Amino acid sequence: MNKVIVGVISDTHLTSPEEKFANLIKEHFSHCDFIIHAGDIVDDDILTIIDKPLYAVRGNMDFSSKLPIKRTITIMNKKIGVIHGYGHPDGIQLRIKKEFDEVDCIVYGHTHASSCEVIEGVIFFNPGSPFDNRHSSKKSVGYLEIDENGIKCVIKEL
Repeated sequence: MNKVIVGVISDTHLTSPEEKFANLIKEHFSHCDFIIHAGDIVDDDILTIIDKPLYAVRGNMDFSSKLPIKRTITIMNKKIGVIHGYGHPDGIQLRIKKEFDEVDCIVYGHTHASSCEVIEGVIFFNPGSPFDNRHSSKKSVGYLEIDENGIKCVIKEL
Protein backbone atom coordinates (compact mmCIF):
# COMPACT_ATOMS: atom_id res chain seq x y z
CA MET A 1 0.00 0.00 0.00
CA ASN A 2 1.35 3.41 -0.97
CA LYS A 3 1.15 6.17 1.60
CA VAL A 4 2.02 9.84 1.32
CA ILE A 5 2.98 11.79 4.44
CA VAL A 6 2.29 15.53 4.35
CA GLY A 7 3.79 17.75 7.03
CA VAL A 8 1.39 20.51 8.02
CA ILE A 9 2.37 23.75 9.72
CA SER A 10 0.73 27.13 10.29
CA ASP A 11 1.10 30.36 12.19
CA THR A 12 4.89 30.43 12.43
CA HIS A 13 4.93 34.26 12.72
CA LEU A 14 8.66 34.60 12.02
CA THR A 15 10.24 37.79 10.69
CA SER A 16 13.36 36.07 9.32
CA PRO A 17 14.69 32.58 8.56
CA GLU A 18 15.48 31.63 12.14
CA GLU A 19 17.45 28.61 13.31
CA LYS A 20 14.49 27.38 15.37
CA PHE A 21 12.46 27.05 12.16
CA ALA A 22 15.26 25.16 10.40
CA ASN A 23 15.53 22.83 13.39
CA LEU A 24 11.76 22.29 13.44
CA ILE A 25 11.72 21.36 9.74
CA LYS A 26 14.68 19.00 10.12
CA GLU A 27 13.38 17.33 13.28
CA HIS A 28 9.69 16.99 12.46
CA PHE A 29 9.36 17.00 8.65
CA SER A 30 12.39 15.13 7.26
CA HIS A 31 10.23 12.02 6.72
CA CYS A 32 7.50 13.92 4.83
CA ASP A 33 6.86 13.81 1.09
CA PHE A 34 5.28 17.29 0.99
CA ILE A 35 4.77 20.22 3.35
CA ILE A 36 1.73 22.49 3.63
CA HIS A 37 2.04 25.87 5.35
CA ALA A 38 -1.40 27.33 6.12
CA GLY A 39 -0.31 30.95 6.45
CA ASP A 40 0.85 33.61 8.87
CA ILE A 41 4.37 33.02 7.71
CA VAL A 42 5.11 36.78 8.07
CA ASP A 43 8.40 36.65 6.09
CA ASP A 44 8.23 34.43 2.99
CA ASP A 45 12.03 34.05 3.15
CA ILE A 46 11.61 31.43 5.88
CA LEU A 47 10.12 29.13 3.24
CA THR A 48 13.55 28.86 1.57
CA ILE A 49 14.58 26.60 4.47
CA ILE A 50 12.09 23.95 3.34
CA ASP A 51 13.68 21.44 0.96
CA LYS A 52 10.48 19.52 0.15
CA PRO A 53 7.66 20.24 -2.28
CA LEU A 54 5.73 23.02 -0.56
CA TYR A 55 2.16 24.27 -0.80
CA ALA A 56 1.69 27.52 1.10
CA VAL A 57 -0.99 30.18 1.39
CA ARG A 58 -1.05 33.73 2.67
CA GLY A 59 -2.42 34.48 6.12
CA ASN A 60 -3.82 37.67 7.59
CA MET A 61 -0.35 38.67 8.89
CA ASP A 62 1.41 38.09 5.55
CA PHE A 63 1.14 41.67 4.34
CA SER A 64 3.78 41.62 1.58
CA SER A 65 3.37 38.00 0.50
CA LYS A 66 2.57 37.06 -3.09
CA LEU A 67 1.23 33.66 -2.02
CA PRO A 68 -2.38 32.83 -2.89
CA ILE A 69 -5.13 33.29 -0.29
CA LYS A 70 -6.31 29.74 -0.92
CA ARG A 71 -5.48 26.78 -3.10
CA THR A 72 -6.64 23.26 -3.85
CA ILE A 73 -4.18 20.42 -4.29
CA THR A 74 -4.72 16.78 -5.18
CA ILE A 75 -2.65 14.05 -3.54
CA MET A 76 -3.47 10.40 -4.26
CA ASN A 77 -6.84 11.40 -5.72
CA LYS A 78 -7.77 13.27 -2.53
CA LYS A 79 -8.66 16.94 -2.93
CA ILE A 80 -7.26 19.16 -0.18
CA GLY A 81 -8.21 22.79 0.22
CA VAL A 82 -5.65 25.02 1.94
CA ILE A 83 -6.59 28.38 3.44
CA HIS A 84 -5.44 30.34 6.47
CA GLY A 85 -8.88 31.27 7.75
CA TYR A 86 -10.30 34.51 9.05
CA GLY A 87 -12.53 36.04 11.67
CA HIS A 88 -13.35 34.77 15.14
CA PRO A 89 -12.40 31.15 15.88
CA ASP A 90 -16.04 30.25 16.58
CA GLY A 91 -17.61 29.08 13.33
CA ILE A 92 -14.37 29.21 11.33
CA GLN A 93 -14.98 25.80 9.73
CA LEU A 94 -18.33 26.89 8.31
CA ARG A 95 -16.80 30.09 6.90
CA ILE A 96 -13.89 28.39 5.21
CA LYS A 97 -16.00 25.51 3.87
CA LYS A 98 -17.77 28.05 1.64
CA GLU A 99 -14.41 28.79 -0.03
CA PHE A 100 -14.09 25.31 -1.60
CA ASP A 101 -16.13 23.03 -3.82
CA GLU A 102 -16.07 19.30 -3.14
CA VAL A 103 -12.88 18.69 -1.19
CA ASP A 104 -12.00 15.77 1.05
CA CYS A 105 -10.05 17.87 3.54
CA ILE A 106 -9.51 21.53 4.40
CA VAL A 107 -6.23 22.53 6.03
CA TYR A 108 -6.35 25.85 7.85
CA GLY A 109 -4.68 27.85 10.60
CA HIS A 110 -5.50 31.22 12.17
CA THR A 111 -6.72 29.97 15.57
CA HIS A 112 -3.32 28.63 16.77
CA ALA A 113 -5.27 25.68 18.24
CA SER A 114 -4.80 22.25 16.73
CA SER A 115 -7.87 20.26 15.77
CA CYS A 116 -9.08 17.52 13.48
CA GLU A 117 -12.82 17.32 12.94
CA VAL A 118 -15.09 15.80 10.32
CA ILE A 119 -18.02 18.06 9.45
CA GLU A 120 -20.49 17.05 6.76
CA GLY A 121 -18.01 14.51 5.39
CA VAL A 122 -15.10 16.97 5.13
CA ILE A 123 -11.99 16.71 7.33
CA PHE A 124 -11.04 20.07 8.86
CA PHE A 125 -7.42 20.01 10.00
CA ASN A 126 -5.60 22.75 11.88
CA PRO A 127 -2.04 21.88 12.95
CA GLY A 128 -1.91 24.65 15.55
CA SER A 129 1.22 26.77 15.88
CA PRO A 130 4.73 25.50 16.61
CA PHE A 131 5.89 28.70 18.30
CA ASP A 132 2.85 30.61 19.57
CA ASN A 133 0.23 28.97 21.78
CA ARG A 134 -1.59 32.12 22.88
CA HIS A 135 -5.00 30.57 22.04
CA SER A 136 -4.09 27.00 22.93
CA SER A 137 -2.58 25.06 25.79
CA LYS A 138 0.06 23.53 23.49
CA LYS A 139 2.38 24.19 20.58
CA SER A 140 2.04 21.73 17.72
CA VAL A 141 2.49 20.70 14.10
CA GLY A 142 0.62 18.06 12.17
CA TYR A 143 0.66 15.41 9.50
CA LEU A 144 -1.77 14.10 6.95
CA GLU A 145 -1.28 10.42 6.16
CA ILE A 146 -2.90 9.80 2.80
CA ASP A 147 -3.48 6.45 1.13
CA GLU A 148 -6.13 4.87 -1.08
CA ASN A 149 -8.35 4.33 1.98
CA GLY A 150 -8.48 7.98 2.97
CA ILE A 151 -6.83 10.71 5.00
CA LYS A 152 -5.71 10.44 8.61
CA CYS A 153 -4.83 13.51 10.69
CA VAL A 154 -2.03 13.37 13.23
CA ILE A 155 -1.30 16.19 15.68
CA LYS A 156 2.23 16.27 17.13
CA GLU A 157 2.51 18.22 20.36
CA LEU A 158 5.88 19.97 20.74
